Amino acid sequence: MRALRSPVGRTAATALAAAVAFAACGGSGSGAGDGGPAASPTPIPTPGFERSLGFVVSSFGLLFPEVEGESCPAGLAKGPVEYAAAGLPVPPDDCTAPLSAPSPGSPAMLAPGTLDGFDLDVGEQAGCEHPGFTGPDGADGIDDQLWRVLGCIRGFQEGDIVSGVVDAAVRDGSMTILVDVRDVDDPHDDDDVSVQVFASREAPPAGGDGSVLPWGTLAVDPDPRFHGSVARGRIVDGVLEAGPMDVRLRLNIQIVEGELSFRGARLRLAIADGGDARGGLHGYAPVDELYDVFGRQAGTIGGKEAIGYLCSGLRRLLDEQADGDRDPADGTCRSISSSWRLGAVPAFVAR
Repeated sequence: MRALRSPVGRTAATALAAAVAFAACGGSGSGAGDGGPAASPTPIPTPGFERSLGFVVSSFGLLFPEVEGESCPAGLAKGPVEYAAAGLPVPPDDCTAPLSAPSPGSPAMLAPGTLDGFDLDVGEQAGCEHPGFTGPDGADGIDDQLWRVLGCIRGFQEGDIVSGVVDAAVRDGSMTILVDVRDVDDPHDDDDVSVQVFASREAPPAGGDGSVLPWGTLAVDPDPRFHGSVARGRIVDGVLEAGPMDVRLRLNIQIVEGELSFRGARLRLAIADGGDARGGLHGYAPVDELYDVFGRQAGTIGGKEAIGYLCSGLRRLLDEQADGDRDPADGTCRSISSSWRLGAVPAFVAR
């Protein structure tokens, strides 16, 4: 690794040095010597902070592939609203027991397409084979079976209700995500860095327009379950790639509260000179966990009407398209590959 100091680290160092000097002078200039309040203790910087890059996620949601041809030739899935609009009886649908009644089915998004993701099952034990997407460089086998499940459901389309709700959650503290990159010698090219993703219970600082402001200080979640595993990574031409890693996030969005976890996840972030970053998080998510959030909870309290699905169809599609954590006893897969886009701004990650 090249022994260079990060420009982002220098900015962080300057900010911290100013804070230290301000505190050492007693804030506004008053101190014990002139009858004012005693000076605050001098802050102690985290060891190695000048060789780190911290981010708070400012935008998050499903990563949409570029699809060739018609995405859903059979049309979008039908929920209670669509059945009623067509003058059809709504099929029995118990979101707490989605497999208890026959399902009229739900269309999967099976069209080929291009996705800037990863072949997640490289080096993994055998999963359940499904056609993958193609990478921008022409690579085959890019995994995102979750979009096969959600791609023909109205509310999951780009710009529809789910995108807006999830995107807002990372800005208002309902789903704060932190990325901490350490051992950084050069933020543009470094062949060995360590990366960890954390949840946080704190809301990021926001501007008047609701956008996340840079250089806030946010503490990682005190529960170690929400501390992702440490992954090795590298930065090439300003693009960070890291993984595999395990990640667990808190989710508290309007009518649902739960967790999103990813096994064998990969992270890709293009870091701009000013410190902002944009990229994606890709990994295997447990089918039961996804159904609990998007089916059992959301579907029970108006979600299937607002989004446009039946819980029986959603659960069956998740089971059919699952491609990870294959159970050797019965051959079924328990998790499903997924791709999530994210944007981030620089932040101080307080451990």
